[in-house]
Amino acid sequence: MNQKPGDLLLSVIDFFGILIPGAVLAFLHGNLLLAPLGLSVKALETFSDWIPAFFVSFVLGHFLLGLSVPFNGLAARFPSTVTEAYEKAVRAQLTLPAGVKDTRTNLFYAAFSFVRIHSPEAMAELERQAAEYKMFRSLTLLFLLDIPLCAVSGSLSLARLVASLAIVALAAYRFRFLFDWTYQLAFEFYWQLQKPAAGQVG
Repeated sequence: MNQKPGDLLLSVIDFFGILIPGAVLAFLHGNLLLAPLGLSVKALETFSDWIPAFFVSFVLGHFLLGLSVPFNGLAARFPSTVTEAYEKAVRAQLTLPAGVKDTRTNLFYAAFSFVRIHSPEAMAELERQAAEYKMFRSLTLLFLLDIPLCAVSGSLSLARLVASLAIVALAAYRFRFLFDWTYQLAFEFYWQLQKPAAGQVG
């Protein structure tokens, strides 16, 4: 195996899209969520306390990431005019395999894969944008869940309700913007990377 030290580190998507939302959920409701397992989130006083907290945050972050995926479908319904223009240009160049539905999401992942293979620099930017929209997507779900979780724990108040709803609105707004921006960049990078090849064909 040819593993490099960097392969063992958290990627930008792991850190922003998974670990941070998971850590916020663990901080707010860790004891409530872990109580059925006979566990609790202890005060992080020593290094040994951080190790289980890290893994709990990572696992909770994965659940948030997976459960919030349906929000992508909602955000994809409202593309900006620039994103639509690049999508149209890419659709004229990129042919999906037979059996793969010709949807915006499948076109995005095909363009994403092309950029990953042909431009590490562009891929680094795409991954950073994807990490950010996934973080705000997870935070949107997290603070939606915060309301019933607070009700169950008996800590729900009017101030907490208003704060959670405000954070949901702000996180959802930022998620939708970053989601659209990531799609636009993927299509734009694909289109730009294809231009030299198209010029050499003639």
